[in-house]
Amino acid sequence: MKKFIKSTLAKLKWVAVAALIIVFGYPGGYFVLDSTQPVAEQDNSPKAGVGVYVINLDRSKERYAYVKDNLHALGFPVERISGIDGVKLSEQEISATVDLNFYQSFMGHLPNLGMIGSYLSHVKSWQTFLESNLEYAVIFEDDVSFDAGKLRAVIEDLKKTPELWDMVNLQLIHNGFPLTIKTLPNSEQLVVYLTEVTHAGGYILNRQAAERLVAKALPMKMPHDHYWTRAWEFDMKFTGIENPRLVQQTFGSSIVDHTPNLSEGTMTPLQYIRRGIYRVQSYAIRFLYNLKVYLTSPAV
Repeated sequence: MKKFIKSTLAKLKWVAVAALIIVFGYPGGYFVLDSTQPVAEQDNSPKAGVGVYVINLDRSKERYAYVKDNLHALGFPVERISGIDGVKLSEQEISATVDLNFYQSFMGHLPNLGMIGSYLSHVKSWQTFLESNLEYAVIFEDDVSFDAGKLRAVIEDLKKTPELWDMVNLQLIHNGFPLTIKTLPNSEQLVVYLTEVTHAGGYILNRQAAERLVAKALPMKMPHDHYWTRAWEFDMKFTGIENPRLVQQTFGSSIVDHTPNLSEGTMTPLQYIRRGIYRVQSYAIRFLYNLKVYLTSPAV
């Protein structure tokens, strides 16, 4: 019996070693984004101010009417971004902008047409912001609600400590195991998340974050709210606001969820294994990178 136990433990040791090598050595989930977009020539002219951008499809006038007054109540200039309608994209346009093989292999499914359009619309909003002379952008989808006075106060507070963040997500789901970097004057907390959070109803970013997001945006490999949380691939500080979360998506059901799906192939066993490794590696590096951001923050 002792020999059997010792033999079993020895085998388990090597299984554990193999698992660690796969998780930490296999290059499957740490750096997966391409830098295929030409980097725009840097404009070193002084930048100042905050701009508000709202993504809205031309066929969704009622959604823009829903959000418009609240956006203007923030007191910053507002620009409507004519959203890219995924249902109008041709097969050629989809093939040229989406890495369908990666998406299915690592997400486990293909995006629907609305998700592709939404992703490209966010990229368009970053590009529009970079063409301006503004220092910060607040980007919204057109189905959100918020207290404009409270959000304006938070934005003004964030402007005073730009060294603490590059992007601040204002509307998200999942707990994320937040660590507080700084408590703001009205008790809201600027936090970094150790685990995955998603959603994209509203967020703030600086020019450096926008430049880096645009540079690796294409081809699309994942939903936009998965894309920018891979902060280690952009060397940026991805943060959020807690207690309370300030922005909610409240206008009915999502347009994205009610668009046709692309035809999917069958996942192979190897693809399932690669996807599992990708997810484990992404969780591990997210935890370690964001813990480093927290521990090295000048406010902690």
